[in-house]
Amino acid sequence: MVDRPAYSGNDMSQDSAATTIIAGKKSSAPADAVLHYPAQTQRTPHATQVGKHLAPNGTSKSWAVSAGEFLVIVVVSVACGTLYHQLRYDVIGTLSTFLATGILTGTLYCAGMRAAAEFWVTRLNVISSAFMVWIAIFALMSFVAFSLKVEQGLSRAIILSFFFFGLPAAIATRLYLPPALARLRLVGAQQIPIVLGTERGAYAEQVASLLRFAGHSAVSVLSIDENCSDYQWGVERRNLANKIAALTKQGNCESIYFVAEGFSPERSETLITLLRKFPLGIRLVPSHEVEKFLNFSVHRLGHVHAVELRRTPLNAIQRFAKRGLDFAGALFGIILLAPFLALIGLLIKLDSSGPVFFTQARSGRGGRPFRIIKFRSMKVLEDGTEIVQASRGDSRVTRIGNIIRKTSLDELPQLFNVLVGDKWLVGPRPHAIAHDKLYASLIENYDLRQCVRPGITGWAQVNGYRGETATPELMRARIELDLWYATNTSILLDIVILVRTAFIVFFQSRAY
Repeated sequence: MVDRPAYSGNDMSQDSAATTIIAGKKSSAPADAVLHYPAQTQRTPHATQVGKHLAPNGTSKSWAVSAGEFLVIVVVSVACGTLYHQLRYDVIGTLSTFLATGILTGTLYCAGMRAAAEFWVTRLNVISSAFMVWIAIFALMSFVAFSLKVEQGLSRAIILSFFFFGLPAAIATRLYLPPALARLRLVGAQQIPIVLGTERGAYAEQVASLLRFAGHSAVSVLSIDENCSDYQWGVERRNLANKIAALTKQGNCESIYFVAEGFSPERSETLITLLRKFPLGIRLVPSHEVEKFLNFSVHRLGHVHAVELRRTPLNAIQRFAKRGLDFAGALFGIILLAPFLALIGLLIKLDSSGPVFFTQARSGRGGRPFRIIKFRSMKVLEDGTEIVQASRGDSRVTRIGNIIRKTSLDELPQLFNVLVGDKWLVGPRPHAIAHDKLYASLIENYDLRQCVRPGITGWAQVNGYRGETATPELMRARIELDLWYATNTSILLDIVILVRTAFIVFFQSRAY
């Protein structure tokens, strides 16, 4: 068994470089690149997740730092307002206004920074996060002030000075308060956590780095040879117990992090049993194979636990709500656009001979056929085993048809399909049955898009896949987006798609 003594966050290696562990390999990075702590871990997905679990005990993400940031922002707000009024008008101004502005800005800033905390590894991460949060707050506050005409007591000079002085003050607080708290042995920094891992594994060092980054002034790292013989394993455990006992008796250790990566289940269980003999908090850092499931919901089936790797796209209540919103939206659209729909129908009739509406068999949910309703935009009414997609400069498209296709007005009668329940407002666009049969033979899992109702617009359409799909590759890309929507559908996503669809129709229309 190998042990390494506790060391301070200010210790440096001989070449003044910070050791970085990337995917089990060590490399060197300038010590200046990290946030006051050596052995800084690069941000990998797994390390980030572990950082989330370590964060509650860390000073860099603690309420103490947030309180410090909040206080600094409030002070800067009051200072900028009073100094400006003192220099300009020889009065201190309205303190309540400056104080309220600081409190609001500080609250929003602290909330934003705590939300972005999992992305912090380097100084640059912290600074960029602070800058983005600060910009967003001032953009939001400017919009609200403009909308509500709230300008009393706050001149542009005060706002600009608060913006330019408040940001560096907040960043300095975020960068230098955590190590200061650690040096003062505040917020749990006096406690030296123990990290236990395999002798050959680098993951324990990653966890130690995260703990130091979280504000612990020192970390004790112990390792044990997982691959030794059964006899030597007993010796290793006895030596480990002696080391932990010695550290515990010093009185400044209250928790131990057991890094399970590299241990067999049997030996992990024996180590956990050993650790339970000590009056220490035990925290299990699971292996990569287990960790990736920790953020999923767990459901109990009696004594069995089931991990929900993917949620049901819509539960019964959500389906009912989606159907209600679709019905109301379609009915409102039909009533509102009735005169406009009648005008388009009249123009179609005057432009060319044939019916106003074009219907075609399409595959709905579960492959059940239905008749899609659209304004006729072509001279032909194809609905059989041979259907040719419209292409640029297609001679079959009428003059009015060319206009309504480019503006997607030919799609409006599908509101009637939504009204009767054949379609959703948002969902995978249905293809002609002849095309379904063709692409089902060319594209794997093509039919899975029919597990939900089709829609007038969809995720594929707002991501650039409108109109003709001339090659199997284009259709394959569209299907991938359709399948993503089918497994991630939500009412909020529908709203986003509808807004993006409106933007595309008015500003980026390219259909033909």
